[in-house]
Amino acid sequence: MKLSINEDGIYDCDTYTISCADALRCGRAFAESCHDVVVGSDRNCEAVFHALTSGILSGSGNVWSIGNCTQAQLKYAVRVSGAGGGIFIQNCSGNIRLVPFSEAGHALVREEEKNLLQNLQTEYDDVYNEEGKLINSSTLIRMYSSDAARLFSAVRKADIRINSSNPVIRELCEELTDNNTSDHFSSVTFSVSDDGMRASAYSCETGFVFYEKLILICCIDEFEKGNDVALPYSFPMIADRIASGYNQNIYRFDPFSENAADTSRKEISLEFPFLYDALYLINRVVRIMLLRKKSLAMLLDDIPDFTTAVKYINLHHDENCEESDIRSRDENDVVCRCDNGRIIARKSRSGKSLILFAESYSTESADELCCSWLSDHGMR
Repeated sequence: MKLSINEDGIYDCDTYTISCADALRCGRAFAESCHDVVVGSDRNCEAVFHALTSGILSGSGNVWSIGNCTQAQLKYAVRVSGAGGGIFIQNCSGNIRLVPFSEAGHALVREEEKNLLQNLQTEYDDVYNEEGKLINSSTLIRMYSSDAARLFSAVRKADIRINSSNPVIRELCEELTDNNTSDHFSSVTFSVSDDGMRASAYSCETGFVFYEKLILICCIDEFEKGNDVALPYSFPMIADRIASGYNQNIYRFDPFSENAADTSRKEISLEFPFLYDALYLINRVVRIMLLRKKSLAMLLDDIPDFTTAVKYINLHHDENCEESDIRSRDENDVVCRCDNGRIIARKSRSGKSLILFAESYSTESADELCCSWLSDHGMR
C-alpha cells in the first residue's frame, strides 16, 4: 500500500485508512526529522497507537504520550512542551489516519511534507531496536483543562451551551459551563468541531453563525484595542476591509510556506488562540458579549455580509494542467481578485486535486466565481 499526505491526514487513498504496519513505518519516518514527538489519539485507536509509537522509538525519537484528546489539545501540548512536533491518530468512522504537526502545532510546511514522503520510501531494517523513550505526558492535558477552566470561570454564569459529537469535548465542556442564569445577550448554543479547533453558534435571533464570523467578532475586538491580527491567506478578505476601518493591519501568511515572512507571521498568530482552538474562540466571543452588553446579533451588525465556498477539483493524470498554472516556485497559492470577490487556488497536499476557496457577497456569486475560474483555466 502507498501512503499519501492528504488534506485530512496520512493514509492509503485506496482504503482510506492506515494499517499498523504503515503506522510503524510512518513513526520511523517522522522520527528522522523530529526527536521529541507528542502523540495523542481518538478513542479505539490502540493498535495503531502502539505501532506508531514503536516506529518513533525505533527511530531514536522520544514519544510524549498524552492519551485520548482532540487535535486542538495536541497542538496545545506541542506548543507548551516545546516538542519538535506531534501526531494525532484520528478515527473517522473506523478509518484511521495520522495527522502530523510541526513545531508549536503548526501544519507541516511543503518542505517538511516532501521530506516525510521521502523518509516513507526508505527501506528500514526489519529489526527495530527501541532507542527512544516513551513518556507519559498526560499532565499536558490536565494543564489544558486547567487553563480552560480558568478562562471560563469569568463567564460561568452565562447561559451558553456547548455541543460536540466528540465525547472528549463534551466531558470537558460539562465541567466548564453552568446554565443557572439566563439573559437575553448570552443565550447562545455553540457547536464545536470534532477536532476541537472550530466552532459555530446558533441563537434564535441570529440563526446559524459560522466560524469565520465568530473569528471576525474577535478580530474587531482586537482592532478596537489597537492591535493588528495575523490571519492565513485563505481567511476571507472582509477582515482586511474591517481592519482598515480601524486603521489596523492584517498580517497574512501561508500556513504551508517555509519562507521567513510567513514563519514570522505564523508565530504572531499564536498570540490569538481563538484562531485555532474552539474553546478559546467561544470564551472570547462570550466575554465580548458580556463586557459590551451586546447580543450576538448586535455584534454581527458590525460585519458586512459575505459568503464563502470551497470546491475540490480532481486533477486527472491526462489533464493538461502544468504545475506553474497552479502554484509557482515561490508561492503555494494563486490568488485572483475581481469586483465580485476573490478566488484562491491551491494544489492539495497529495497533488491529486485542486482546492478553490471563493469569497463573495452571496452564495450564488461565490459559485459563479468558481465556475468562471475553472472555465478560464480549461477545467470543468
